[in-house]
Amino acid sequence: MSNTLPIVGKTYNYFDDGKIRNSRLSKATITSIVPFSEIDPKILKDWQEEVEDCPWLYAETTDYFIFAALDLTQNNQQIVFVRTVDDTWFSMGWWAGILDVDNSLTNKYGIL
Repeated sequence: MSNTLPIVGKTYNYFDDGKIRNSRLSKATITSIVPFSEIDPKILKDWQEEVEDCPWLYAETTDYFIFAALDLTQNNQQIVFVRTVDDTWFSMGWWAGILDVDNSLTNKYGIL
């Protein structure tokens, strides 16, 4: 797995539904990073369901659960990122999207 972990308190680019374009760009501020061994049972269950439902996207193992506040919503909706099969961070549930930890996606696609 990649050693690229986001930093708590830092804000990163987030692309809704994993679509890398300006119209899908928002910001996600990392609020906490929880090791797999310490995750809440409900979040663990949610993750297991995501892996089962979307095996082409979510990795069968994850070392951390990355919690973030998404500024796309009025109340800074909390979202949870987990590892993907290609070793990126993708959130689960309704606000599913990719976290651009190293700005590689932003730079590659010329996002402003």
